[in-house]
Amino acid sequence: MRYPPFPHETGVDSFFIHTLAESISSQGQAKWVLNPLSFFGLYPLSYPSVGPFLYAASSEMSGFSIEAVILLTSFVLGAASVPLSFMMARALRRDDIFALGVAFCFSLAPRFLTFTMWTGSTRGLFMFLLPVFVWGLLSAYRTTTKTYVALTVLMLGLAATTHRLAVLLVLILVAFVLTYIIVLVLRVLRLRSPRLMLNPTLRKYASVLSLAVIAVIAAGILFGTDVLEEYQTSRLTSGQSTAEQLIALGGSIGRSVGLALPLALVGVAYLPFLRNKGLPEVLVLLILLAMVPTLFLRRYTGFYITPFIALFGGLGILLLVRALASRPKAAAVALVTALVLVTGTSLYARDWELGQVSFIADDTYVMGVYVRHLPGDATTLANDGLIGVHVAAFSSKPYLPVGGAGTTFQSPELLAFGFYSGQDVVNQTVRIPLQNLTIESDSPFLLYGIQAEQDWALLLQDRTYGGARTTDRERYDLAYYLEAEYLDLNFTAYDNRYPSTFAVSVKQGYVDSLNVRHDARYKLFDSGIETLWLVYPQKAFR
Repeated sequence: MRYPPFPHETGVDSFFIHTLAESISSQGQAKWVLNPLSFFGLYPLSYPSVGPFLYAASSEMSGFSIEAVILLTSFVLGAASVPLSFMMARALRRDDIFALGVAFCFSLAPRFLTFTMWTGSTRGLFMFLLPVFVWGLLSAYRTTTKTYVALTVLMLGLAATTHRLAVLLVLILVAFVLTYIIVLVLRVLRLRSPRLMLNPTLRKYASVLSLAVIAVIAAGILFGTDVLEEYQTSRLTSGQSTAEQLIALGGSIGRSVGLALPLALVGVAYLPFLRNKGLPEVLVLLILLAMVPTLFLRRYTGFYITPFIALFGGLGILLLVRALASRPKAAAVALVTALVLVTGTSLYARDWELGQVSFIADDTYVMGVYVRHLPGDATTLANDGLIGVHVAAFSSKPYLPVGGAGTTFQSPELLAFGFYSGQDVVNQTVRIPLQNLTIESDSPFLLYGIQAEQDWALLLQDRTYGGARTTDRERYDLAYYLEAEYLDLNFTAYDNRYPSTFAVSVKQGYVDSLNVRHDARYKLFDSGIETLWLVYPQKAFR
């Protein structure tokens, strides 16, 4: 299910991280790591760095290319997710059917499938680390040893250096503390007020009462906040009614976890009725409740909620088996049917997800290989950011706009390519007051005076390839112009097209202020869908 049906890696983030890994391999250092916070992506012009270091180190040790290492890493993550999610489930409840159901739901979750299928995006690695973190946390509670505690801390640190979503792991730790307090209070009440706590009527309806409390709290958080405002539009609905927003929410989560979602809803209802419940069961319920306010992070929800949906999906499968325990054949048929449906929906959702991701064309790959073998390390200016980062990933050469399709105004590539120095960053960095930080803040710092996106746009709107933007041209060490031919004399940003006077001057020539005619520049290579122009020979061959 993870064997890629395409010839190269996929995804926008993958090529960006591929480029950072190439810079480490070629330069022997990660220039964006200016202080310890840089490794966590919390300092200006930095990024959580486990992914680039992992791919670069694996490439150096194995002799494989970065792209091959990304493919092998995806296979390893996909395969290892099965035993690790099984271990996570066993740490929660020692039931093999439950644990196998969790392993099935997690390892075949559509979002996890697509992000462990030849993509260098660290979101897949982050999803992989979550079950290990939860397993370590539950194991540390059951058997408090230095090994389990150290493992939990290590997984927390690795997750923090893998993706900024790791900040949400704080919610898990808070839920753990609250769970411990709740369990402790219940124990005290049983000792101090045994008549109340052991009252037959209360014990009889305790599970129903617990389920009602969970439902009320979840509904209160969901409808009492602005979470549903993020789900006003979707492919399933177009209205703004509460029912349509809930359908959009379910579709968004279902797109990530597949058929495990309805099984998880059954599992949530079943959990309060399980016997011999302890802290682990209460913990996963509180974690799920703590995740409800974060659902406004619509683009990222599937990356951190999947392991917990898988846990409750496993409980749904367990209920199915136990409900038919007296009829073994019916239970076997129901179980096989459920697993086939989970697999089928995962494959369907995976294929739909793959239809939304970015692929690199063979012609673009050829262009990247060609640029890789050009002399020097001069910069290529692209009129399409996505094609620019595709070529940069396979050429290991500097490019603009940094960030690829996102055309970000600040990126670690600015340091990796030497466009700015570490001292430039230090001199222009200001700390954000604590009260102004939010969950969506990328960093507790602001960097002023660096606007690479604007520089790129101004360079493409320069009237001549030798005139007005001389300062930026020198800073970025421009030598080549990479033209996506479908844009002709334009460039694109945020799905909009803009005319490029720079492209006109490169392709058609121009007349300067002294009325002297300058011819078009030299066409180096035409891959079929892109053309590489040599604009500044003195930069390219110095």
